[in-house]
Formats: sequence, structure tokens, C-alpha cells
Amino acid sequence: MYQLISFLSTPHPSVMFWNGDELGSAKLSGVIHTSFSEDQHCIGHNDGHGRHKCAHSSKGTHQCIHCKHKDISKVYTRLDFSGFEWMAAKMMNERYSIYLAYFGAGMLKCGVTRSERVEKRLLEQGADYWAELMHFNNAEDAYQMERLLQDMFGLRNSVTPDKKIKSMGQFDENEIKAKIDELKVEPFSEYLLDKITICRNDFGFELPKRFAVSEAIDGNITGAKGEFLFYENDFGHFALNMRKKTGRFFKI
Repeated sequence: MYQLISFLSTPHPSVMFWNGDELGSAKLSGVIHTSFSEDQHCIGHNDGHGRHKCAHSSKGTHQCIHCKHKDISKVYTRLDFSGFEWMAAKMMNERYSIYLAYFGAGMLKCGVTRSERVEKRLLEQGADYWAELMHFNNAEDAYQMERLLQDMFGLRNSVTPDKKIKSMGQFDENEIKAKIDELKVEPFSEYLLDKITICRNDFGFELPKRFAVSEAIDGNITGAKGEFLFYENDFGHFALNMRKKTGRFFKI
């Protein structure tokens, strides 16, 4: 039995997992039949140098409070450098992009990422359309502007998987265009890029018009969009929220 650590949808669907005390990874392609356990265990933490198993073998959550405190993700999500002071100087002097991500049916999110990762980041999130809005040369200014834009223009900090799947395929490019036009007021207009390009993501497969939500993998893998893995069999098309399965055990 393997324990799912993470799912990566691009450029090809793949998983990282614990195989006992060893790390493993695999691409998901072809015909796969697997199910996931009901019980969930902590996946451990990444300290920036490597991944470690949970010292407490915590159950009932994909990551316990102890491992969250030790995980490098808190640096990128909250600028919490406790235990990661060695990263502060570097992060405060990198180039950051503030972006607008559109997931269909009015689902617009404002976020921050390093400029070198913006295109990959928006593919990972499964955004239908996106645009870079602003550039900053340090993390503190970028994160502060992100919060201001969210508060002033009603932009989301995140879009849940349930919201994503309900709006999937229901997109209109004019919605993101209209929101960008709203931002063109002082003082925000001073920080906007001179040329804002709206990009549409290509996920490498044709999203089915009709599909059912699944809790297992039971067919031929057709592609992935954000945290959702798609497959088909004789009964139709299906989508599985792989993030929901993090920390659970499976066997292929």
C-alpha cells in the first residue's frame, strides 16, 4: 500500500507517495484501477531540503499541526519565516507577479507567485484564463498589494475544488476582461503593467461536456485540470479530486 503525498496535474498527471519509509513517484496514464482508504494519515513535511515522515503518525488529517509548522509551504502562503530564516533574504529580493485567475462562472482569484513560475502555477491551479497584473521586486510588497486588491475588488484568495468543478466549462473571457478594467483606477493603475495579456490555458485534452464525480480511478486516464484527474470507461467520463485523497492509502 502507498500513501498519497501530492498530485501534480501538469505537464502530465503524476503522484508522489510514501512507500513505507521511501519516497516514490509515478505518472498516471493508460488504464488504471485503484481505490483509496477511508482513513487519512499525516503526510509529514518538507523542510526545504527534503521530505520527512510524520514523527507522531497522526491520523484524521492529511497534515498535522506539528508538520504544518515545519513545512516550507508556510513561507510561500503566509511569509512565515520561523524556522526558515535562511530563506528570508532571498525571498525578499526575488521578482514576484500578482496575477488574476479565472475559473469560470464569476470565479476570479487574485494571487502572488514568483514571476518565473506564473505560467506553471496557473496551469497547476486549473485556471481557464489568467493575466499578470503587476510586478514587485520583493515578497512583502507583493503580498500586501494582493490583500488590497482582494479587499477592494472582491477578489477571492482561493477557489475551492467544489466551486471549480461546478463552474467547469462555464467560462466567458469577457468576465476577466471586465475585472481588469475595474482595476484601472488610482492608485492601483500606477502599478498595473503597461500591457496586460489575457492568456488561456491548454490542458492537453478535451474536457468532457458531461462527467460524473468519482471517488476512485477505474478506467483510461484522459487528462487533468488543476486537482482533478479525468478518466473514461464504458459508463462515461469521470473526474476525481486528487487533493481530497492526500494522506490516504491506495494500491494500483
